[in-house]
Amino acid sequence: MKPDLLFVLLALLWTAFVVPGSAVADDLSGHLRLLALDQRTGDASVPSQSYGFSQCRCVWHHDLDSSGGLEAAGSVTLIRHNRFLADTEVSSSRIVDLTDRQEVDDQHTLLFDFDRLNLRFQMSQQEFCIGRQTAGFGRITLTSPLDLIAPFAPDALVSDIRPGIDALRWQYFLPGNQSLQAMGVFGEKPADHSYLLSYEALGSSVDVLLVGGSLSGRPVCGYGVAGQWHGLGIKGEVCHYHRSPREQGRQDLHRHFTQAGVEVDGQLAQGLVLAVEYFYNGVGSRRPQDAPELWQSAFYQQQRGYLTGCHYLLGRLGYECHPLVQLGTLWIWNLDDRSLLLQPTLHASLADDLSLDFFVAIGWGHRSSSAYPASEFGGRGPASALLVSCFF
Repeated sequence: MKPDLLFVLLALLWTAFVVPGSAVADDLSGHLRLLALDQRTGDASVPSQSYGFSQCRCVWHHDLDSSGGLEAAGSVTLIRHNRFLADTEVSSSRIVDLTDRQEVDDQHTLLFDFDRLNLRFQMSQQEFCIGRQTAGFGRITLTSPLDLIAPFAPDALVSDIRPGIDALRWQYFLPGNQSLQAMGVFGEKPADHSYLLSYEALGSSVDVLLVGGSLSGRPVCGYGVAGQWHGLGIKGEVCHYHRSPREQGRQDLHRHFTQAGVEVDGQLAQGLVLAVEYFYNGVGSRRPQDAPELWQSAFYQQQRGYLTGCHYLLGRLGYECHPLVQLGTLWIWNLDDRSLLLQPTLHASLADDLSLDFFVAIGWGHRSSSAYPASEFGGRGPASALLVSCFF
């Protein structure tokens, strides 16, 4: 076992059993999860692939007193097929690598990871949190321009657990449902560090969010509003970036770029809910041929961007056909190259703590006859996945 992981285990044992009189309550939860995915390529000459993982994750909350606590969470994952390791590299928002990999054979890897390890305490109207934690901005649910630090891909199959980041966060609660927040997020190198300030005001009709600072060396500022109008939820967000002036190897392709989104959601009928978003991705390109170069740029390598076009229409339609069964469909339409990704889903509650999710993903668009893509989703073959989760 790596020395970093051994140090973490010793620190947890010391906090739980050595600190005298600190324990007020412990809470242990987690899940067992199995994912199997079959991916067919857009090229008929290339065989389909199947891969997946089996995972056990535990979350431990330890209250020190009425105004503080310790949170730790870790997982053990058996990964089948090394393609999954592309999603488990050290994040640019983690200063310490608390991940350990053990190769079982050519097709299986055992992965140990601590994704939460933080200390939180409150004083009067202030809250402090230090360590590996979660943080997110923005209200748009499909893809949020203000989700700066560790965003999910809009078509992610599993998005209930946000990636942990190494940060120091201070929040001050003002009268009238207002708050100020300052956050430092730390990566392996000084160029990966981020420093952000935010202001949030929750009004009776409109919520306002302002964010600014430095994101891995690039100046950033953003703002968002959210409100209701005749039963519809309306949210708007804009975020402006300026490329870092320092030369750090990989760079963003654009010196200035903006991301913006407008989302409308509401209930169409009993049990039928619709959300639609127009998303402008200024870091992308209207030419599908530029996608390989975009994936090698800093913004995408830091896992802050997932779509490579500029103009998108996204939507999610959900229907509760039974209290235990929900049907849904996600679509992502690239308005530049007219390609479309459609992802129908089924969620079923099999028991109080047992659920099943079934996903299908289908891509439409121009297929390439060369090394460069002709559209974003046209080269994607159909995929299907089955996810079984047991919570405790």
